[in-house]
Amino acid sequence: ALELLEFRPALNCYSCAAPKSCAEFVLGKGEKSMLVAIDGTGEWSPSLYYQNNHNSLIAQLVRETRQNPKKYVAGPTLDGDSCFSAAWAIALDIKRTVGADRGPVFLAGHSRGGAICIAVAGLLRQDNILVECMMLFDAVNRSLSLNAATIPGNVKYAYHAMRNDVVGSRPWFGHCGTSIESPGVLVTYRFNATHAGVGGTPWSGAGSKSWFRDRPTAAWMNKERDQKGTNEVKNWAWMMMRRRAMI
Repeated sequence: ALELLEFRPALNCYSCAAPKSCAEFVLGKGEKSMLVAIDGTGEWSPSLYYQNNHNSLIAQLVRETRQNPKKYVAGPTLDGDSCFSAAWAIALDIKRTVGADRGPVFLAGHSRGGAICIAVAGLLRQDNILVECMMLFDAVNRSLSLNAATIPGNVKYAYHAMRNDVVGSRPWFGHCGTSIESPGVLVTYRFNATHAGVGGTPWSGAGSKSWFRDRPTAAWMNKERDQKGTNEVKNWAWMMMRRRAMI
């Protein structure tokens, strides 16, 4: 079962001893590599968040990765107030974990979780820590507290799966992480999927009532096509990540 490692405004720490509401993976220390994967915006309730995101691509990555330690971080709530605090706390945790080894660091994020990834990389650059690979799933910066427009140059390889504009999924969101500073390498690819579909939780059809499962404006888009888009995103992302031993 996937446990949630949350960072929400009500919490004052990155990992909390309280069960269910803030659970951390049991991780070995002293390893030379580390993966942190941050999911997208979701419900405040941990049980509802898990219900809606337990099979997201971020959650699947954490279950399947070969990296250890590995951490799954629940995304921010709708207001996004915790984004900067989460970035700062995650960066601090990575610095403490990799220590002087400066081993490979891997980051992944969906939606505002992707923006947090970019901010984390910027904080790691201050200590000359390289990010071996960053995988972004339709990264958007919906927080005034983050500087996430451009991926910093301490990220060696970055891959960004983005929704195609013709789908008509949350066009007001825009994107962040569409450029990278030298000498980093960025590869982007667009998919016919909704914002949620790119993250692995495709639109469930016209009867969907959850705000987090967006309703596209393209008349041709339906739940079967969004699921197809999700499958294509996973195939591409997993191929990219295997090249960098991220999974």
